[in-house]
Order: sequence, then C-alpha cells, then structure tokens
Amino acid sequence: MNIKLNINQKELEKAILNEVKKKVVSSIPRVASSINNQLPALIKRYLTAGVAPITGNDFYEIGVPDVNERLVEIIDVASRSFKVEVIPANLLKIKLGILDTDYSYLFDLPEAYFAYTSKNGNGILKWLEWILLEGNSPIVDGFDFKLSNSRFSRTGGGVMVNGNTWNVPPSLQGTREDNLLTRALLGLEKDLESLIKQVLNTSIK
Repeated sequence: MNIKLNINQKELEKAILNEVKKKVVSSIPRVASSINNQLPALIKRYLTAGVAPITGNDFYEIGVPDVNERLVEIIDVASRSFKVEVIPANLLKIKLGILDTDYSYLFDLPEAYFAYTSKNGNGILKWLEWILLEGNSPIVDGFDFKLSNSRFSRTGGGVMVNGNTWNVPPSLQGTREDNLLTRALLGLEKDLESLIKQVLNTSIK
C-alpha cells in the first residue's frame, strides 16, 4: 500500500527551527552559568603567562618593592572580572565583556597604590593606573630617575633626583586599550571560541 503524505517543506523547516529555538532559549541559563564557571581559569591562564614580572631598571623606577606580588593579586581579580550575557537572537547571541576599560575595580584594590615615606615627605604611587592608562605622559614633574644603590632607594636600585619630568619606562607604558593586561589576552579568541562551542554542545541537547 502506497501512502502519500502532503508535507509542506517550508512549514516543516519552520516547525523544526521553532523547536530548536525553544531548546536554545530553555538552555540559556545553563550556557551562561557554564561559561561563567569556566572562563576565569582561561583568562587567568592567559594573564599569568602573558604578564611578565617587572624586573631590572623597570622595577627600580616603578619604586614599589613588592610590585610583583601585587601583580599576582591584580591578575587574580582581573580574571574574575568579566560579564557574560547570553541572549536569544535568531538562535543565540553571546555578549562577553572582559576587563571593563575604566579599570576602576582594579584601581580600588589596595595593591594598586603604594603609600611611601621619604626624606622629602609622604606620598601615594598610583603605579597601576600609570602603567595601564598613562602611556608616555609626564607623571612626576621636576624629577628624573637615577640608578643608585642609595640607602634611600625603596627598591635598592635607584632614586628620584631633581630634573625635568618622569614618565613610565617604555616597556611598561600602556593606554586604556593597549596595556600589559590587554596584550596578555591576545590570542584568547580562539580558546574562547572553543570553550563556547564545547558549552553549547553539552548544554543544548
């Protein structure tokens, strides 16, 4: 017996697509939660590998004796500071924001500034803000850095002396969009894409 079914191809495709959309929408909370849970480790791996310790003359100039220990904490916070938004749009749209470019959540950390006392008085070094935002702008007017093993050196390798202006050493200079943190994340897109595909494959079934 031959049975002939009258099936409208376009209607069938539309029905299948609607079912897929329903499945996607119902999976959105799981997708967002899974990405949120896995992304910090991925970002931290990139930041840890990509942000080199501050050493040599750069270390002496920045003037913060424990700057590298501070960087470890800053990297840990930065790796957990992101936004994930999964939106139904056609099938799925994922909006991911990493390292909000005002960096206020990092500058509020106690590790981001250093209070000092010197023979010339007290002050605050906003060292993280300098290296993330200030580029080659003048930071300290009326002084230059001089290599020295003076007992007045906080880092054991240099002091500030009367001069013109001091700015961040070239290798540490950064701007809002291009600094040691953003540069460390170059190449993240490929691993991030793989992570998202993996999450979608396991969440939408």
